[in-house]
Amino acid sequence: MAELKDADRIREFVYQNYISPAKEKGLSEVSVLAREIHDRMGFTKNNYPNICGALTRPLMKKKYELKNIKREPPSNGPNVKITFVLKDIVIIEET
Repeated sequence: MAELKDADRIREFVYQNYISPAKEKGLSEVSVLAREIHDRMGFTKNNYPNICGALTRPLMKKKYELKNIKREPPSNGPNVKITFVLKDIVIIEET
């Protein structure tokens, strides 16, 4: 079996540790900070651009059936917050 690239490892880590549990709880979205992923995965060098890129590419949205991915701010640093929208939010107004 081929070794996973860093980007694939990052996507799978975030899915297993954040997205899947949030879906099980019925949440509509879940957010992570690049710094948290960097630290929890044990990266020793500045890997923020790789983390931010891996988590905001269209492949992430398609592979894990996400409705949308939001990124704030649009940089590649430790304070980047990435929000995964897991399901559409339906607003029902009473009449």
